[in-house]
Amino acid sequence: MVLCVLTVAMLLTMLIRPVKNDKDTTVIVPSAEPTTQCTPQNTMAHVIAIDAGHGGQDGGAVGSMSGTPEAGLNLEVAQELKKILEGRGMKVIMTRETEDALGPTKMEDMRKRREILNTDSVEAVVSIHMNKFIESHMI
Repeated sequence: MVLCVLTVAMLLTMLIRPVKNDKDTTVIVPSAEPTTQCTPQNTMAHVIAIDAGHGGQDGGAVGSMSGTPEAGLNLEVAQELKKILEGRGMKVIMTRETEDALGPTKMEDMRKRREILNTDSVEAVVSIHMNKFIESHMI
């Protein structure tokens, strides 16, 4: 059963808020209270699957200035989101919790991800990916 459809941006807006730290850098922290609820039902029943994109040999996009592969960043964001959602009483299923892929080939990795995400109990899926912009006006 689908309770509601959320984009990642909508979900993150509900669960986190940006703040400035002492170095004038914006950081993301959990908000004190959720600003929106999908249903009036207890969130304890909600099962959310989080797919940290890429992993293993498939590092995804690589930062043009930092050289950081996307896969590790996706995993960090997914782990933080997991903490936030679990803190709100939701059950979270992760497609991966390490830097490793789920299979020896891209096809096997994707097959295993689909298998996890298509589990009957999963009510919503959040897939974490980053974009790479080469042109400076896009940053």
